[in-house]
Amino acid sequence: MQAIAEVPLADERTTEAHDFDELFREAGSGVFRTLFAYTAGRGDIAEEATAEAFARTLAKSETIRDPVAWIYRRWGE
Repeated sequence: MQAIAEVPLADERTTEAHDFDELFREAGSGVFRTLFAYTAGRGDIAEEATAEAFARTLAKSETIRDPVAWIYRRWGE
C-alpha cells in the first residue's frame, strides 16, 4: 500500500519571492488582452484593470504561489 503524501498546513506553506518586473514583462500583455476582450475593447478600462490586478497581486505576493494564475482566477470572478 502506498502512503498518501502529506499536504502542508496553510501556515507551513512557503512561497518564493516573485520578480514582478519580469512577471509583468512576460504576462502583462496577455492579461491586458484578456481584459481588453472582456471589456469589449475598452482599452482605458483594460489598462486600468491590468494595473490594478498587478498591484493587488504585489500586495498579496507573500501568500500567492503562482501570481499569473491568481490574477486570471481572481479577476475572472
